[in-house]
Amino acid sequence: MTPSVLARARDRLALRRGALHERRLQEDFQRKVGRPELDRWFTERHGGVVLHGPFAGLRYPPQAAPRVHHLVAKLLGSYEAEIADVVAAQIERRPPVFVDVGAADGYYAVGIARASPSTEVHAYEIDPVARRVLRATARENGAEVKVHGPANSRRLAEHRLDRAFVLSDCEGAELDVLAAEAVPALATATLLVELHPRGGGAGGAAEEGGAAEGDTGPPLRERFAATHEAREIQPGPRDPAAHPELADAPPELREHAVEEFRFGRTSWLLLEPR
Repeated sequence: MTPSVLARARDRLALRRGALHERRLQEDFQRKVGRPELDRWFTERHGGVVLHGPFAGLRYPPQAAPRVHHLVAKLLGSYEAEIADVVAAQIERRPPVFVDVGAADGYYAVGIARASPSTEVHAYEIDPVARRVLRATARENGAEVKVHGPANSRRLAEHRLDRAFVLSDCEGAELDVLAAEAVPALATATLLVELHPRGGGAGGAAEEGGAAEGDTGPPLRERFAATHEAREIQPGPRDPAAHPELADAPPELREHAVEEFRFGRTSWLLLEPR
């Protein structure tokens, strides 16, 4: 095995360990604030079907629901509400291909496969537990989703990306995935990228010397400047009172119902082809 192959294997192992560690942190935190109890309360009353938003009608299988992070927010349709209009617009234009990098439980991958059956959907997810949930969710909805492990620029460039829609939420690895041969392949694709601190996430691009500085937005803007217009989308507030389905929830649980528990402020970068 060559040194470069060994290095890539070590990187993949580190990413997997990072993903599993992140899942444990999220699950521990959500247990502390009573989210499992809230999830049970909500699904007993309203079921496991998304009620509002671009993915209304998407169904989570009962056996998979306990493994879905932010379940209530997703079922309410409030999850990542700041990008809902962008996603709805992409569904309306029926992209030939949708690639979801960091697909988690399949909220976007299965949601778009269900809403736009003519779109070829590829979902990349490093966490094997999340991949199992994703596959179960796709089966529950009769949706066709091609599920893959970790993404990289070479794998991304292998897809037919002309006029594609690419969603990236890979905890800082976006500078590695949206790089090299993927950049020219994405010239006519629409990209929606959750930004992360530089050097902060698993697989993120650390600054020289290991210091984190800024987020991944500026290098991505520069990388796609010749082919794309860029617009940053800031996160918005969440108000449980805006959702009548939560009106009779226990107050100590309702407070956290639509919170997404993000560690640090994250924004999105929309890159649209010129």
